[in-house]
Amino acid sequence: MDYFASPQRASPYLPPLIIGVDFNKCEANMVGTGDEPFYKWTEQMGMVGSRTTWNQLIKLGEKIRGKNFGVKRVTIDETLKQCDLISTDRMT
Repeated sequence: MDYFASPQRASPYLPPLIIGVDFNKCEANMVGTGDEPFYKWTEQMGMVGSRTTWNQLIKLGEKIRGKNFGVKRVTIDETLKQCDLISTDRMT
């Protein structure tokens, strides 16, 4: 939750990290449809916290903030192409 509680800092050494949804700016950037579920724990850990989707998280943010979020979606293929461009554009 420290990451999602931005802009509050979890510690002086851990700056806020925006992952996918910026609740302060009411913006979201995501890969895929937003309906893919995510959760923190792996199957090997034998426990699961809350399961949700990016779209559910955005909907909750919109309800709390009282306005629609600007959402930018890119496909997995677009992201992979961008990664290829980055990896071939390095100095060797």
